[in-house]
Amino acid sequence: MNNFSASDPIMSKLAARFGKLNPVKPHQQDRFAEIVDSIISQQLSGKVASIIYSRFENLFPNRKIIPEKLLTIDDLGIQNAFVKHYGLKRNSKLLKPKMLKIAQKWRPYRIVACWYLWKSLDN
Repeated sequence: MNNFSASDPIMSKLAARFGKLNPVKPHQQDRFAEIVDSIISQQLSGKVASIIYSRFENLFPNRKIIPEKLLTIDDLGIQNAFVKHYGLKRNSKLLKPKMLKIAQKWRPYRIVACWYLWKSLDN
């Protein structure tokens, strides 16, 4: 049984189809935050990078950056998968708000759901 079975039958079918994704283990979460920090810090002054990182960190509860909390609604592939599986209209102004509403049910596994959506485009 997957984490989506009760909340979203479409995502549940995708999860069953592609199998279990092994999320980041707790000891790897700090490594993820380090990667985020290094990406943000590239080619920026230390002060500017620190401000941007702090703003990014504030997007997460308890300022704990973990990949499971991320959702990539601006990604064209993810949008295509939402259109394909959820019947959303590509050029609608409501595309992103509808995506966010659907994805709310996936918390805290939204990045896992994005992985399933991407995989679904390969087939």
